[in-house]
Amino acid sequence: MPYPTDLDISRNDLNGTIPLSIGNMATLTTLVISNNYLSGEIPRFWSNFSLLYILDMSNNSLLGPIPRSILPCIGNLSGLEVELTDADTVRYQGRLTLVANGRFVQYDQSILYLVNSLDLSDNRLSEEIPESLTSLVRLWTLNLSMNHLTGKIPIDIGNLEWLETLDLSSNNLSGLLPPSMTALTKLNHLNVSYNDFSGKIPTAN
Repeated sequence: MPYPTDLDISRNDLNGTIPLSIGNMATLTTLVISNNYLSGEIPRFWSNFSLLYILDMSNNSLLGPIPRSILPCIGNLSGLEVELTDADTVRYQGRLTLVANGRFVQYDQSILYLVNSLDLSDNRLSEEIPESLTSLVRLWTLNLSMNHLTGKIPIDIGNLEWLETLDLSSNNLSGLLPPSMTALTKLNHLNVSYNDFSGKIPTAN
């Protein structure tokens, strides 16, 4: 596989750390390594990935902070196109099933190229959610649930105006819910339960 575009090794019994050699697969658009027994920190090789639009590392035992280098490769994606070329039609054949907020969501070929998803749920990630995450303006799904994240929700979370699913549940987040969340008008699934938020629920003007 000299130029792989999709790598799915999910739902196995793989253990150890994420191989650094994955960082050489610069042509990847989809990387799914969920539901294994992978451990250690998330590597910092993400600057190599300019085409990545789906990243799923959920249900492992990854720990440490969310690397800031992971963020520029998701959501600003050159993989997000206005329409499909003939080459893309071949590339995006078939269907993709994602787990979002406990639901299995299936995307067919007609919109698969539009899906942008970051799922780091059910790991042991810690520290704060990076502020730079709010620059991923083309994200559809963001799932950071069931970790050990602390601090506040980034104040500009409302910049992610394409979000349909946002799950930050079961962490150690605190403080106010940012007023900018009212700008997330496309949301149909929001879960911030099992944290330590306080104050008023934001309302639109």
